[in-house]
This record gives sequence, C-alpha cells and structure tokens, in this order.
Amino acid sequence: MSKPVFVALIAALMLAGCAKSLPPAEPPQFSFTGAPPFNVKGTNVIIENAYVPPGSLPSVENAYRTTPADIARAWARDKLRPKGDVGRVVVRIVEASVVEEGLPTQHGFVGYLAGEQNRQFTARLKVDVFLYGDPRETHPGRISAEATATRPIAGNAGARGSEVDYYALLDSLARDFDGALSQQMNSYLVRE
Repeated sequence: MSKPVFVALIAALMLAGCAKSLPPAEPPQFSFTGAPPFNVKGTNVIIENAYVPPGSLPSVENAYRTTPADIARAWARDKLRPKGDVGRVVVRIVEASVVEEGLPTQHGFVGYLAGEQNRQFTARLKVDVFLYGDPRETHPGRISAEATATRPIAGNAGARGSEVDYYALLDSLARDFDGALSQQMNSYLVRE
C-alpha cells in the first residue's frame, strides 16, 4: 500500500471515530391541504388497513416511526369531505410497503469510503376508495390508485443516513400518491 493511500485511510478512520452521534431525523408530517378537498356522498370516512407488514427483511417499514399507510390516512383526512345524510366512504389500504434492496457494486472498500450507493429503498402504496352513497347499494363506486417511489442509499450512510433517505422517499411517495389518487377522484366525480 502506498503512503498517500495509507494516510488517506487513516485520516478517514479518524474522522469516522470523531463523528458525533446525530439526533434522529424528524419524520415527515403529511398534509394534502394545498388543493380543495373532494366532496363525497356519505356521512363519514372509514379507513381500513388491509395491509399486514411482513415484519422481516427485506420489508423495513416497521423499523421507522412513519409508514406509507400514514400517507393514505393523512390523504383521507385532508382530501375527503363527506356530505350528505346517508352512505359512507371506505378507504382501504391494500399495500403500504417499503423494502430495502441491494444494488450491484464494483468498488469494494474504496466505494464504501466514497459513499457508493449499494442499496435502495422501494416504497409502494395502493389504495381503494369505495363510495357507498346510498346504504342500499351493493356495488359501490370504486376508485383505485397506486404510487411507487425509489431512493438509493449510500453504502456509508449509517442508520441516520438511512432514516433521512427513508423519510425523503416517503415525501416523494406522498407527492406521487396525491397526484394519482386526486386524478382518479376528479375523473370519477366528473362522471357522477
């Protein structure tokens, strides 16, 4: 090993040893109040979470304080306004997953020091909205939407870096989900 490489390696290890522990990243607070809410026939909005996280790798949503299901709950809270004396709206969370996947790497230890991205988060949120405008209806109106987002993670990110990347992933997923479900709601309500 040449002297410059050895000195750089020692310097990197010393800096890593001196690094202070950072406080945990703040989880995002999802809000969808930037556009008017949707007025839907019904007296209330019911949220059903049909997704059961596996609780083991590669699924990682249970390791964090905020999950994709929180996005769906916040969207329903902010965007659906029940209007009427009968009926109900059911928001069913079909999938709310985040998995951590490995990425191919080629640079070994040097890649690690350089922050080579060796893994990524992939999030998926799928929701069905059932509109029971009349309690006698056996076939409600149904609106479905899903969104997917990915975010690479640097190999040397550590736990806090992964947390920051995870919450940035959820922010991206929330924007995509809002766009997808709002578009579906607009299309459905125009037909009514």
